[in-house]
Amino acid sequence: EHVLRGAPRPHRHPLVGAAWAYTRDVTKSIQAAVRLASGQDEAGKATDVKLPLLREALRPLFNALPKNSNGLLDHSTVRYALHRHFEHHHAMYIKGLAAADEAWNSSSPVDILEERVPAYVQHLMEERLAEGFDLEDLAVLAATLEHFVHIDAVERLKAIYELTNRSMEKDVREDEVTELMEMYLVLQLEGLDSKLTSSALEDMWRRMPSRYSSWPSLQTWLRSVQESVVENDLDDSTKMRGGLLNFQAVKMVVQAVTERFGRKQDADCKVMADRLLAKDSRANGRIKLSDFYEAGSEFTEKKHYLRELGAIEERERTRGGKSETSFVLIPNYVQSITNCLPSSSMYTACCPSPCDELLRHLETEIGDFAATPARIAELVEA
Repeated sequence: EHVLRGAPRPHRHPLVGAAWAYTRDVTKSIQAAVRLASGQDEAGKATDVKLPLLREALRPLFNALPKNSNGLLDHSTVRYALHRHFEHHHAMYIKGLAAADEAWNSSSPVDILEERVPAYVQHLMEERLAEGFDLEDLAVLAATLEHFVHIDAVERLKAIYELTNRSMEKDVREDEVTELMEMYLVLQLEGLDSKLTSSALEDMWRRMPSRYSSWPSLQTWLRSVQESVVENDLDDSTKMRGGLLNFQAVKMVVQAVTERFGRKQDADCKVMADRLLAKDSRANGRIKLSDFYEAGSEFTEKKHYLRELGAIEERERTRGGKSETSFVLIPNYVQSITNCLPSSSMYTACCPSPCDELLRHLETEIGDFAATPARIAELVEA
Protein backbone atom coordinates (compact mmCIF):
# COMPACT_ATOMS: atom_id res chain seq x y z
CA GLU A 1 0.00 0.00 0.00
CA HIS A 2 1.51 3.32 -1.07
CA VAL A 3 1.21 6.09 1.55
CA LEU A 4 1.87 9.78 0.94
CA ARG A 5 5.18 10.63 2.58
CA GLY A 6 6.07 13.95 4.11
CA ALA A 7 2.60 15.43 3.70
CA PRO A 8 1.59 18.15 6.16
CA ARG A 9 -0.97 17.41 8.82
CA PRO A 10 -4.44 18.63 7.82
CA HIS A 11 -5.42 22.07 9.13
CA ARG A 12 -1.92 22.64 10.53
CA HIS A 13 0.47 23.61 7.73
CA PRO A 14 -0.77 24.19 4.19
CA LEU A 15 1.28 22.62 1.44
CA VAL A 16 2.73 25.92 0.27
CA GLY A 17 3.45 27.04 3.81
CA ALA A 18 5.36 23.83 4.46
CA ALA A 19 7.33 24.22 1.25
CA TRP A 20 8.54 27.67 2.28
CA ALA A 21 8.99 26.86 5.97
CA TYR A 22 11.48 24.12 5.16
CA THR A 23 13.55 26.25 2.78
CA ARG A 24 16.96 26.54 4.41
CA ASP A 25 18.54 29.14 2.18
CA VAL A 26 16.33 32.10 3.07
CA THR A 27 18.25 34.57 0.92
CA LYS A 28 17.68 32.35 -2.08
CA SER A 29 14.00 32.13 -1.13
CA ILE A 30 13.69 35.92 -1.13
CA GLN A 31 15.37 36.24 -4.50
CA ALA A 32 13.24 33.44 -5.92
CA ALA A 33 10.05 35.06 -4.58
CA VAL A 34 10.92 38.37 -6.23
CA ARG A 35 11.80 36.71 -9.53
CA LEU A 36 8.72 34.53 -9.52
CA ALA A 37 6.42 37.38 -8.50
CA SER A 38 7.70 39.35 -11.47
CA GLY A 39 7.29 36.38 -13.81
CA GLN A 40 10.97 35.47 -14.11
CA ASP A 41 12.79 32.25 -13.24
CA GLU A 42 16.49 31.93 -12.41
CA ALA A 43 17.43 32.07 -16.09
CA GLY A 44 15.32 35.18 -16.63
CA LYS A 45 12.67 33.33 -18.60
CA ALA A 46 8.94 33.91 -18.23
CA THR A 47 7.33 31.57 -15.70
CA ASP A 48 3.77 30.98 -14.57
CA VAL A 49 2.65 34.56 -13.88
CA LYS A 50 2.79 37.40 -16.40
CA LEU A 51 3.12 40.69 -14.53
CA PRO A 52 2.36 43.02 -17.50
CA LEU A 53 -0.95 41.23 -18.14
CA LEU A 54 -1.86 41.47 -14.47
CA ARG A 55 -0.99 45.16 -14.40
CA GLU A 56 -3.35 45.91 -17.28
CA ALA A 57 -6.09 43.70 -15.82
CA LEU A 58 -5.90 45.63 -12.54
CA ARG A 59 -5.62 49.13 -14.07
CA PRO A 60 -9.39 49.91 -14.38
CA LEU A 61 -10.01 48.78 -10.81
CA PHE A 62 -6.97 50.72 -9.52
CA ASN A 63 -8.11 53.91 -11.29
CA ALA A 64 -11.62 53.61 -9.86
CA LEU A 65 -10.61 53.09 -6.22
CA PRO A 66 -10.19 55.94 -3.71
CA LYS A 67 -6.59 56.90 -2.91
CA ASN A 68 -4.99 58.20 0.29
CA SER A 69 -3.18 61.54 0.65
CA ASN A 70 -0.15 60.02 -1.11
CA GLY A 71 -2.23 59.11 -4.15
CA LEU A 72 -1.88 55.42 -3.22
CA LEU A 73 -4.24 52.65 -2.15
CA ASP A 74 -4.45 52.01 1.58
CA HIS A 75 -4.38 48.50 3.01
CA SER A 76 -8.12 47.89 3.28
CA THR A 77 -8.61 49.09 -0.31
CA VAL A 78 -5.88 46.74 -1.52
CA ARG A 79 -7.57 43.80 0.21
CA TYR A 80 -10.80 44.74 -1.54
CA ALA A 81 -9.01 45.10 -4.91
CA LEU A 82 -7.31 41.70 -4.60
CA HIS A 83 -10.58 40.07 -3.54
CA ARG A 84 -12.33 41.54 -6.58
CA HIS A 85 -9.51 40.52 -8.92
CA PHE A 86 -9.45 36.87 -7.86
CA GLU A 87 -13.23 36.65 -7.76
CA HIS A 88 -13.60 38.11 -11.25
CA HIS A 89 -10.81 36.26 -13.05
CA HIS A 90 -10.79 32.92 -11.22
CA ALA A 91 -13.94 32.81 -9.04
CA MET A 92 -11.50 32.27 -6.15
CA TYR A 93 -12.01 33.59 -2.65
CA ILE A 94 -8.51 33.96 -1.21
CA LYS A 95 -8.52 33.26 2.51
CA GLY A 96 -7.65 36.41 4.42
CA LEU A 97 -9.07 38.85 1.87
CA ALA A 98 -12.73 38.67 2.92
CA ALA A 99 -14.61 41.55 4.53
CA ALA A 100 -14.58 41.61 8.34
CA ASP A 101 -17.54 42.91 10.34
CA GLU A 102 -19.10 44.35 7.20
CA ALA A 103 -16.05 46.56 6.57
CA TRP A 104 -12.94 45.57 4.65
CA ASN A 105 -10.21 44.51 7.03
CA SER A 106 -7.69 47.31 7.53
CA SER A 107 -4.83 44.97 8.40
CA SER A 108 -2.14 44.71 5.78
CA PRO A 109 -2.87 42.51 2.73
CA VAL A 110 0.71 41.25 3.03
CA ASP A 111 -0.48 39.31 6.11
CA ILE A 112 -1.90 36.62 3.86
CA LEU A 113 1.67 35.75 2.81
CA GLU A 114 2.52 34.94 6.43
CA GLU A 115 3.05 31.21 5.95
CA ARG A 116 4.46 31.52 2.45
CA VAL A 117 7.50 33.78 2.82
CA PRO A 118 9.96 34.13 5.69
CA ALA A 119 8.68 36.46 8.42
CA TYR A 120 11.31 39.14 8.03
CA VAL A 121 10.66 39.34 4.27
CA GLN A 122 7.06 40.08 5.13
CA HIS A 123 8.30 42.79 7.52
CA LEU A 124 10.43 44.35 4.77
CA MET A 125 7.44 44.39 2.42
CA GLU A 126 5.33 46.02 5.12
CA GLU A 127 7.94 48.75 5.64
CA ARG A 128 8.24 49.46 1.95
CA LEU A 129 4.48 49.64 1.46
CA ALA A 130 3.62 51.53 4.66
CA GLU A 131 2.52 54.62 2.71
CA GLY A 132 0.28 52.64 0.37
CA PHE A 133 0.26 50.68 -2.88
CA ASP A 134 0.63 51.99 -6.41
CA LEU A 135 -0.49 49.97 -9.46
CA GLU A 136 2.87 48.20 -9.74
CA ASP A 137 2.80 47.18 -6.05
CA LEU A 138 -0.75 45.90 -6.44
CA ALA A 139 0.19 43.88 -9.53
CA VAL A 140 3.27 42.38 -7.83
CA LEU A 141 1.23 41.31 -4.80
CA ALA A 142 -1.45 39.80 -7.05
CA ALA A 143 1.27 38.03 -9.05
CA THR A 144 2.81 36.66 -5.86
CA LEU A 145 -0.55 35.30 -4.72
CA GLU A 146 -1.20 33.74 -8.13
CA HIS A 147 2.22 32.15 -8.04
CA PHE A 148 1.53 30.63 -4.62
CA VAL A 149 -1.80 29.30 -5.91
CA HIS A 150 0.21 27.62 -8.66
CA ILE A 151 2.70 26.19 -6.13
CA ASP A 152 -0.21 24.78 -4.15
CA ALA A 153 -1.52 23.07 -7.29
CA VAL A 154 1.89 21.65 -8.19
CA GLU A 155 2.38 20.28 -4.66
CA ARG A 156 -0.91 18.40 -5.04
CA LEU A 157 0.18 17.15 -8.46
CA LYS A 158 3.44 15.87 -6.96
CA ALA A 159 1.44 14.08 -4.27
CA ILE A 160 -0.63 12.37 -6.97
CA TYR A 161 2.53 11.30 -8.82
CA GLU A 162 3.81 9.79 -5.58
CA LEU A 163 0.54 8.05 -4.72
CA THR A 164 0.22 6.57 -8.21
CA ASN A 165 3.87 5.45 -8.17
CA ARG A 166 4.88 7.68 -11.08
CA SER A 167 8.24 9.33 -11.54
CA MET A 168 8.38 13.04 -12.37
CA GLU A 169 11.39 12.22 -14.54
CA LYS A 170 9.32 9.98 -16.80
CA ASP A 171 7.11 11.37 -19.57
CA VAL A 172 3.44 10.38 -19.65
CA ARG A 173 0.82 9.77 -22.33
CA GLU A 174 -2.06 12.18 -22.87
CA ASP A 175 -4.58 9.70 -21.45
CA GLU A 176 -2.42 9.47 -18.31
CA VAL A 177 -2.47 13.26 -18.01
CA THR A 178 -6.26 13.12 -18.18
CA GLU A 179 -6.26 10.57 -15.36
CA LEU A 180 -3.88 12.74 -13.30
CA MET A 181 -6.09 15.81 -13.80
CA GLU A 182 -9.17 13.88 -12.71
CA MET A 183 -7.36 12.78 -9.55
CA TYR A 184 -6.26 16.36 -8.99
CA LEU A 185 -9.89 17.43 -9.19
CA VAL A 186 -10.76 14.70 -6.68
CA LEU A 187 -8.35 16.34 -4.23
CA GLN A 188 -9.82 19.75 -5.02
CA LEU A 189 -13.29 18.49 -4.17
CA GLU A 190 -12.48 16.07 -1.35
CA GLY A 191 -9.30 17.52 0.19
CA LEU A 192 -5.79 16.13 0.67
CA ASP A 193 -5.22 14.17 3.87
CA SER A 194 -1.70 13.43 5.09
CA LYS A 195 -2.72 9.78 5.62
CA LEU A 196 -4.13 9.38 2.11
CA THR A 197 -3.13 6.09 0.49
CA SER A 198 -2.95 5.14 -3.16
CA SER A 199 -5.91 2.76 -2.81
CA ALA A 200 -8.00 5.43 -1.03
CA LEU A 201 -7.26 7.95 -3.80
CA GLU A 202 -8.20 5.46 -6.50
CA ASP A 203 -11.37 4.53 -4.60
CA MET A 204 -12.42 8.20 -4.36
CA TRP A 205 -11.69 8.64 -8.06
CA ARG A 206 -13.78 5.59 -9.03
CA ARG A 207 -16.70 6.77 -6.88
CA MET A 208 -16.88 10.31 -8.26
CA PRO A 209 -19.67 9.56 -10.82
CA SER A 210 -21.94 8.40 -8.00
CA ARG A 211 -20.98 11.22 -5.63
CA TYR A 212 -21.17 14.13 -8.09
CA SER A 213 -23.89 14.22 -10.72
CA SER A 214 -21.85 16.82 -12.65
CA TRP A 215 -18.76 14.57 -12.84
CA PRO A 216 -19.23 13.69 -16.57
CA SER A 217 -19.37 17.37 -17.49
CA LEU A 218 -16.30 18.02 -15.31
CA GLN A 219 -14.43 15.27 -17.16
CA THR A 220 -15.35 16.84 -20.49
CA TRP A 221 -14.25 20.24 -19.23
CA LEU A 222 -10.91 18.83 -17.98
CA ARG A 223 -10.19 17.32 -21.38
CA SER A 224 -10.94 20.62 -23.10
CA VAL A 225 -8.53 22.49 -20.80
CA GLN A 226 -5.85 19.86 -21.37
CA GLU A 227 -6.29 20.02 -25.15
CA SER A 228 -6.16 23.83 -25.09
CA VAL A 229 -2.86 23.85 -23.17
CA VAL A 230 -1.29 21.14 -25.35
CA GLU A 231 -2.31 22.90 -28.56
CA ASN A 232 -1.65 26.52 -27.60
CA ASP A 233 0.61 26.96 -24.59
CA LEU A 234 3.53 24.53 -24.78
CA ASP A 235 6.95 25.75 -25.95
CA ASP A 236 10.01 23.87 -27.22
CA SER A 237 10.89 22.62 -23.74
CA THR A 238 7.42 21.28 -22.95
CA LYS A 239 5.82 20.34 -26.27
CA MET A 240 4.73 16.77 -26.87
CA ARG A 241 7.36 14.38 -28.15
CA GLY A 242 6.44 10.94 -29.39
CA GLY A 243 2.93 11.34 -27.97
CA LEU A 244 4.35 11.97 -24.48
CA LEU A 245 4.40 14.99 -22.14
CA ASN A 246 7.07 15.79 -19.56
CA PHE A 247 6.38 16.92 -16.00
CA GLN A 248 6.80 20.61 -16.87
CA ALA A 249 4.02 20.28 -19.46
CA VAL A 250 1.77 18.48 -16.97
CA LYS A 251 2.45 21.34 -14.49
CA MET A 252 1.18 23.81 -17.09
CA VAL A 253 -2.00 21.77 -17.50
CA VAL A 254 -2.66 21.61 -13.75
CA GLN A 255 -2.04 25.35 -13.39
CA ALA A 256 -4.55 26.04 -16.17
CA VAL A 257 -7.09 23.73 -14.53
CA THR A 258 -6.59 25.58 -11.24
CA GLU A 259 -7.01 29.01 -12.80
CA ARG A 260 -10.12 28.06 -14.78
CA PHE A 261 -11.87 25.78 -12.31
CA GLY A 262 -13.57 28.65 -10.50
CA ARG A 263 -15.12 29.88 -13.72
CA LYS A 264 -16.36 26.36 -14.45
CA GLN A 265 -17.94 26.46 -11.00
CA ASP A 266 -19.49 29.83 -11.96
CA ALA A 267 -21.25 28.21 -14.92
CA ASP A 268 -22.67 25.55 -12.59
CA CYS A 269 -23.79 28.31 -10.20
CA LYS A 270 -25.76 29.96 -12.98
CA VAL A 271 -27.48 26.68 -13.84
CA MET A 272 -28.40 26.27 -10.17
CA ALA A 273 -29.70 29.84 -9.95
CA ASP A 274 -31.79 29.35 -13.10
CA ARG A 275 -33.45 26.28 -11.57
CA LEU A 276 -34.43 28.28 -8.50
CA LEU A 277 -35.54 31.32 -10.51
CA ALA A 278 -37.85 29.08 -12.55
CA LYS A 279 -39.85 28.66 -9.32
CA ASP A 280 -39.93 32.42 -8.68
CA SER A 281 -43.37 33.22 -10.12
CA ARG A 282 -43.40 36.71 -8.57
CA ALA A 283 -39.91 37.62 -9.83
CA ASN A 284 -38.87 39.01 -6.45
CA GLY A 285 -35.87 36.73 -5.73
CA ARG A 286 -37.80 34.60 -3.21
CA ILE A 287 -39.41 31.18 -3.39
CA LYS A 288 -41.32 29.16 -0.84
CA LEU A 289 -39.32 26.56 1.05
CA SER A 290 -41.47 23.80 -0.46
CA ASP A 291 -40.67 25.11 -3.97
CA PHE A 292 -36.97 25.17 -3.06
CA TYR A 293 -37.01 21.43 -2.37
CA GLU A 294 -38.97 20.79 -5.56
CA ALA A 295 -36.45 22.72 -7.72
CA GLY A 296 -34.00 19.81 -7.87
CA SER A 297 -32.58 16.84 -5.99
CA GLU A 298 -29.46 18.82 -5.02
CA PHE A 299 -31.47 21.25 -2.86
CA THR A 300 -31.50 19.38 0.45
CA GLU A 301 -30.40 21.89 3.12
CA LYS A 302 -32.60 21.90 6.21
CA LYS A 303 -34.51 25.00 7.25
CA HIS A 304 -32.36 25.69 10.33
CA TYR A 305 -29.19 25.54 8.23
CA LEU A 306 -30.65 27.85 5.59
CA ARG A 307 -31.46 30.25 8.41
CA GLU A 308 -27.83 30.14 9.56
CA LEU A 309 -26.77 30.96 6.01
CA GLY A 310 -29.02 34.01 6.00
CA ALA A 311 -31.00 32.49 3.14
CA ILE A 312 -34.39 32.26 4.89
CA GLU A 313 -37.02 34.95 5.25
CA GLU A 314 -39.94 34.31 7.58
CA ARG A 315 -43.31 35.90 6.83
CA GLU A 316 -46.62 35.63 8.60
CA ARG A 317 -49.67 35.28 6.44
CA THR A 318 -53.29 34.94 7.49
CA ARG A 319 -55.30 32.38 5.62
CA GLY A 320 -58.08 31.23 7.91
CA GLY A 321 -55.70 31.80 10.82
CA LYS A 322 -52.07 32.72 11.39
CA SER A 323 -49.38 30.64 9.79
CA GLU A 324 -45.68 31.21 9.23
CA THR A 325 -44.41 30.80 5.71
CA SER A 326 -40.68 30.42 4.99
CA PHE A 327 -39.12 31.81 1.83
CA VAL A 328 -35.66 31.07 0.47
CA LEU A 329 -33.76 34.17 -0.69
CA ILE A 330 -32.25 32.98 -3.96
CA PRO A 331 -29.19 35.33 -4.18
CA ASN A 332 -28.30 34.69 -0.53
CA TYR A 333 -28.48 30.94 -1.04
CA VAL A 334 -26.51 30.85 -4.30
CA GLN A 335 -23.66 32.93 -2.87
CA SER A 336 -23.61 31.18 0.52
CA ILE A 337 -20.78 29.02 1.80
CA THR A 338 -22.81 25.86 1.18
CA ASN A 339 -22.06 26.27 -2.52
CA CYS A 340 -18.31 26.82 -2.04
CA LEU A 341 -15.76 24.11 -2.75
CA PRO A 342 -12.88 23.91 -0.23
CA SER A 343 -10.33 23.79 -3.02
CA SER A 344 -7.11 24.34 -1.07
CA SER A 345 -5.52 25.72 2.08
CA MET A 346 -5.23 29.07 0.33
CA TYR A 347 -8.60 29.63 -1.35
CA THR A 348 -12.12 28.38 -1.91
CA ALA A 349 -14.09 28.35 -5.15
CA CYS A 350 -17.47 30.00 -4.64
CA CYS A 351 -20.26 31.41 -6.75
CA PRO A 352 -19.15 34.94 -7.73
CA SER A 353 -21.38 37.94 -7.26
CA PRO A 354 -23.67 38.60 -10.24
CA CYS A 355 -22.97 42.30 -9.70
CA ASP A 356 -19.28 41.92 -10.57
CA GLU A 357 -19.67 42.43 -14.33
CA LEU A 358 -21.72 45.58 -13.76
CA LEU A 359 -19.14 46.93 -11.32
CA ARG A 360 -16.31 46.32 -13.78
CA HIS A 361 -18.28 48.05 -16.52
CA LEU A 362 -18.77 51.11 -14.30
CA GLU A 363 -15.12 51.15 -13.21
CA THR A 364 -13.86 50.92 -16.79
CA GLU A 365 -16.18 53.62 -18.12
CA ILE A 366 -15.90 56.08 -15.22
CA GLY A 367 -12.22 55.59 -14.43
CA ASP A 368 -12.51 57.37 -11.08
CA PHE A 369 -13.82 56.65 -7.59
CA ALA A 370 -16.75 59.09 -7.91
CA ALA A 371 -19.36 60.01 -10.50
CA THR A 372 -22.72 61.77 -10.62
CA PRO A 373 -25.87 59.70 -10.06
CA ALA A 374 -26.99 60.63 -13.56
CA ARG A 375 -23.78 59.27 -15.11
CA ILE A 376 -24.04 56.01 -13.14
CA ALA A 377 -27.71 55.58 -14.08
CA GLU A 378 -26.83 56.18 -17.75
CA LEU A 379 -24.16 53.50 -17.70
CA VAL A 380 -26.36 51.00 -15.84
CA GLU A 381 -29.19 51.46 -18.33
CA ALA A 382 -26.88 51.17 -21.36
